[in-house]
Amino acid sequence: MCLGHTYNLACGHSLLQFSERCERKCAVPTGESTYIQDTCAPCDPSFRVEQIIRAYDQKIRQAQEEHRIALQHKKHGEIRAAYERVEKLFTDQRKEVAEVRKLGAACPEVIWPGKAVDEC
Repeated sequence: MCLGHTYNLACGHSLLQFSERCERKCAVPTGESTYIQDTCAPCDPSFRVEQIIRAYDQKIRQAQEEHRIALQHKKHGEIRAAYERVEKLFTDQRKEVAEVRKLGAACPEVIWPGKAVDEC
């Protein structure tokens, strides 16, 4: 059996540290387990905000280009539809970012086991 330490994170994921590996290469080490009030990188609020912004930026640019083309060709129905798509995308992006930031603000400061508060 593999020996090591499991760190259970607030996001529900785990960090695994193996001190000894057996020939079976166990997926989870046997040993101590510690809870840490922190998230893994993909669940980190600042990382998620960046991902949301990137995902919407391409869609927004495309809708803005459609709006510009509709304006050039004076297609009034398409102008309004493209403008409304741009506005909806901006609104959806702001809502998602605000939700993630609100969740991030609710997380207490991270204090890793074995570290003094002023070292974190």
